[in-house]
Amino acid sequence: MDLLTMVKKLNKGIYKRHSELMADFELIVSNCVQFNGAESQLGLEAKALKKVWDLEWEKAAKMSYTDKQSLLGLFNKLNQAPSVELFNEPVDPVKYQIPTCYAVIGGQQSAQDLGTIKANLVADQYNSIGEFEADVRLMLKNCFTFNAPTTPVEVIGRDLEKAFDIAMVKVCKDAGLPLPLDHHPPLETHARALSPPRLRKISRRVIQ
Repeated sequence: MDLLTMVKKLNKGIYKRHSELMADFELIVSNCVQFNGAESQLGLEAKALKKVWDLEWEKAAKMSYTDKQSLLGLFNKLNQAPSVELFNEPVDPVKYQIPTCYAVIGGQQSAQDLGTIKANLVADQYNSIGEFEADVRLMLKNCFTFNAPTTPVEVIGRDLEKAFDIAMVKVCKDAGLPLPLDHHPPLETHARALSPPRLRKISRRVIQ
């Protein structure tokens, strides 16, 4: 494997996951170090190249300001959904007398709410639209897992899901991403870091 081959694969759209791109680059570095020795001139240059790659990858993977503003605007749409306030804060098992809620959804670490999601977005905790969407989908999934179909909270959750789906269509269009085909699109399909231009950007910075 070599960088030129990686660029050719990028231009042909062969990479479908950023993990595939990363694996090829790691292979280049590993081959060089193993063949030439970790402390050889080429081995040291390979490790230096790896540091540059990691730095550029981190820069390119960050969510753009435009995408972040689109997602913040999405909350205005969600706030129009009926009884959305039920999802604005972490669920209090004592207050709502539902002591088993965390056990049912897989533990408190799986819990999610719009207030926490928005705070994470403001604090730049999401590197892509896909990561943001995954947390919202997890919140909705938890709602549907704990609340039986047609119960009041489940119905409210479905209404919120519809509002989110509609809002996400606009976000995806604005970001130039594929529109969601169903309610659970693959996370990496929506990650801006996966688009060929973004991937090429990383590789070209490293090569130059």
